[in-house]
Formats: sequence, C-alpha cells, structure tokens
Amino acid sequence: MLDIVLKILVIISIITFTFIGIWSFILFNYLYNQIRYRNYLLEKVSHNIHTLSNNFKKIYDKEDINPSTSPTEFKESSSVND
Repeated sequence: MLDIVLKILVIISIITFTFIGIWSFILFNYLYNQIRYRNYLLEKVSHNIHTLSNNFKKIYDKEDINPSTSPTEFKESSSVND
C-alpha cells in the first residue's frame, strides 16, 4: 500500500515539475524577446539622438553662431532663412 502511495506522489511531482518547467520556459522566452525588443528600440533612439547631435554640431560650426544664442533661437532663425 505504501509503495502505491509513494508512486502516486512521484508521478504527481513529476507532472508538476514538468508543468512548471514548460511554463517557465515559455515565460522566460517571452521576457527575453521583450528585453531584446526594448534594447533594439533604445539603440534606435540612441542612434537618432547621436545623429541629430552631430548634425547640430556641423550646423553650429558651419554657421558660426553667437555662443549666447540658444538652440531654439537658432532653429527659428534657420527656418526664416529657408
């Protein structure tokens, strides 16, 4: 009798651990994909900010702007010239 109860408990524990293992794999795979996507978006934002910064530096050096001029004033003056 004890042997049957022990086998039933072992079978239940194996099924439980299998269920936990499968769902943890699915969950970790989902989280990994979300982290990869978030890093991809952050990389794109970082690249665009870097590109804009370089473009602004080139324009700033090219136009020889007064250092007291703020970027918004520069933007307004450049849009008037266009």
